[in-house]
Amino acid sequence: FNFKGKIVMKNLQKTKKFIIKNQGAISLIVASMLVMADANAFVAPQETDILYKVYDLVINSFLNGPIGFVLGSVMIIYGVISLMSAKYVLAIASITAGGLFANLETITKSFGITIGSM
Repeated sequence: FNFKGKIVMKNLQKTKKFIIKNQGAISLIVASMLVMADANAFVAPQETDILYKVYDLVINSFLNGPIGFVLGSVMIIYGVISLMSAKYVLAIASITAGGLFANLETITKSFGITIGSM
């Protein structure tokens, strides 16, 4: 083997040892993934629910409205400025968060969570 071959073999041996050592946890994770069958989507509360006015104010008025779009745009601009200043981690985080805020209406409409039932 050449030098790279020895490194690859050592990595494979470490991976094999890790799998053998943690096979119980790995099989538990795989089994729980197979058991989960139900998928329930997050839905907005009805107008008769107790906290509907809070939901309406926060989600519909602020986040999906002009405030959320402006906040997203400002975060994207801040990310671009950080990128020019060579602050890459801050730039990536700001641009990603800004994109999420700018598209928050689409995200809240399509948000779903998988809930397993036994």
